[in-house]
Amino acid sequence: MAKDTRNIGQVADDAIRRGLRNHEVLDEVKRLHPDGNTKMASIVWYRNQLRSNGEDVPTETELKNAARQAGLELSTSPPDGSTEPKSTKELLIEKTMRELILDGSTNEQVHDTTMRAYPEARLKHRDAEDLRTAMIRAGENVPTDDEARRSQGGPPWSPDATGEDQLGRREEALGLLSKVENLLRK
Repeated sequence: MAKDTRNIGQVADDAIRRGLRNHEVLDEVKRLHPDGNTKMASIVWYRNQLRSNGEDVPTETELKNAARQAGLELSTSPPDGSTEPKSTKELLIEKTMRELILDGSTNEQVHDTTMRAYPEARLKHRDAEDLRTAMIRAGENVPTDDEARRSQGGPPWSPDATGEDQLGRREEALGLLSKVENLLRK
C-alpha cells in the first residue's frame, strides 16, 4: 500500500469533507501523523476555515443534530471501555443491529444482514453476540440467540436468503443510512 503523502491540513480537510466529527478527524490526523502535535483546536480551525472559504461542510453541532434526528443516541463512550465517542455511522450500525436483535434475528442473521448493508463495518460474528449480551444485561427484553433460533422454526436461515423479510430489513437499513448521509450533506 502506498504511503499517504498528504500533510496534516490536507488530511484534516479531507476528513471534514467526508462528514467526520471533530474527534474522528483528530484520530485520523494522529493515525497518519503520529509525531505531529495537532490538537482539537486545530481541527476546529480547519473546519471553520473550510466554511469561511465557502465549502458546505457541517458544523460539529449539525453533525450531532443529524445523528439525533436519525434516531441515534449520542454515546459518550462505546461499550468496549474506550473513551472515544462513537461516530454517526457506528451509531447507525449499532442501531441497525439492535433493531434486528429486537425483531428476533439470530446473531448470525444480525451479523450478515448488517454486513450487507454496511460492508465497510468490519464486524465480527462476536459483535452481534456481545451486543445481545449487553442488551440482556441492561434489562432489555430481547431473546437469546437460542430463543431467536427456536422461534423462527422452519428451515435454517441462509445469509443469501432473498425472502421479503430479509430484503425489507436491508432496505430499511439502507434507507436509514441514506437519511443520515443526506442530513450530513446539509
